[in-house]
Amino acid sequence: MIARFSVAAALAGFALLATGVAHSQDAKDKPKLGSMRLVVVLKDKEISLKEKQYPLVIVFQSTTFKEQRFKRSEYFFAVLDKHGVQVENAVFLDDEDKEIVLKAGRTEDTPKVVLNPHGLQAGQEYQLICVVRNLASAVKFTAKE
Repeated sequence: MIARFSVAAALAGFALLATGVAHSQDAKDKPKLGSMRLVVVLKDKEISLKEKQYPLVIVFQSTTFKEQRFKRSEYFFAVLDKHGVQVENAVFLDDEDKEIVLKAGRTEDTPKVVLNPHGLQAGQEYQLICVVRNLASAVKFTAKE
């Protein structure tokens, strides 16, 4: 089963973005990603807290023919609990700072994302938020042993 977009979590991600929490000062100087939709996809709705890395697919759907570029270091990830409160240091990117090239149509990126099991509880539902520049998406998951 593929877990997909959650409107409430996306709004939380946009709130983080609007307050400047989600972006570094450097990212504020970057152009917006235009005519684009962002979706975060997990292979499974349950994530084992024992896994070092978790397969994550970030899908960009472009309606423009203009090529756009950004670096993986521009991603911001956060985990929110069932009350919408951010779990500190729960997720981080563990990958090279590769340039992502977005072209017309669909582009997928598969960054290595690591969940820190400290602060996450098995059996609890969470939302993984992904923000890059002006785009945000979220996906729900349940933590398991």
